[in-house]
Amino acid sequence: MIFDDGFRVVNPDAFERAGRDPDTYAALWVEEMRRYNGILRADLITTLAEADTVQDRIARRWLHMFATDGPVRAVATMTPFTYSSGVTYATHGSPHDYDARVPIIFWGSGIPAGLRAGEARVVDIAPTIATHIGVRARERLDGHALPLTP
Repeated sequence: MIFDDGFRVVNPDAFERAGRDPDTYAALWVEEMRRYNGILRADLITTLAEADTVQDRIARRWLHMFATDGPVRAVATMTPFTYSSGVTYATHGSPHDYDARVPIIFWGSGIPAGLRAGEARVVDIAPTIATHIGVRARERLDGHALPLTP
């Protein structure tokens, strides 16, 4: 069973031509996924959008990965440290802390050696690199530039 990014509607026109609502099938997929061993929870993206994302970090992290109006209509969250059968490589993208909290290393000319304490988010990487090389963002970014000095 491999479901890298949940229930995805690849061809919405086909559903429309058939007079079918893809969200009905997404809801069935969610119910079925909840039966599998190793599944912590399964959710419709629209349900996650209604969650208390301050308290529900899994909902918050899924919503940062997928738009509520995008092709991914539902996601399944595996129990921590569970992987799909046959996976023999590192994976990323789960909403668990061990996947969301990873070290970031900036190395190169003009970056002083040293460790910086504090939180860094994936959305901070691009603004940090852009600031370091002198590029201004043309739109509002979710992240912010991290200080590269000790």
